[in-house]
Amino acid sequence: MEKGAPKKFCIGIIAVAIITLMIFALLPERESPETPNSTPPSAAEQAPSKVVPEQQMGDEMLADYASESSDGKADIELFYHYLQNVFLLIKSRDSHQYAINEDLADFLRGKNDYKTPYVSANSHIFNDDQMIVDRWGTPIHIHTISRDRFELRSAGPDKKLFSDDDFFWPQTDQPY
Repeated sequence: MEKGAPKKFCIGIIAVAIITLMIFALLPERESPETPNSTPPSAAEQAPSKVVPEQQMGDEMLADYASESSDGKADIELFYHYLQNVFLLIKSRDSHQYAINEDLADFLRGKNDYKTPYVSANSHIFNDDQMIVDRWGTPIHIHTISRDRFELRSAGPDKKLFSDDDFFWPQTDQPY
């Protein structure tokens, strides 16, 4: 027997064992056959379960948006920073994907080049028309300045854009 043959043999056995374990791990689980003495499932067990919409990371990140623990200013700032983080994830993007409220809402729900939802379709940030709204139910105004810059504006409690009670972010001396 050549020198090192037992070592090669052991390595070969280990490799075969690992491959076998990997194959068994990838095989689908088989249901065990029902035994004649088993009890039938109850009606509750047979009833189809309610489909719960899949939650996205943004749902948790925006949990305080328009909540009792925040206010209009905190809401618009939170949403602005959330969008900044989403856009950091995207290497290449066109501002047409978020130039107006409807486009941004679609983009966040997954109607984007990446087919990636960033919030669930039933998120509390949307109204019945699927627009992004502030705490008073008024659509958020998006002002795209450039590919990498935008401003958000909430109409505030009076629900009229560009009035004295508006909330906008980022804060500047001269909002658009």
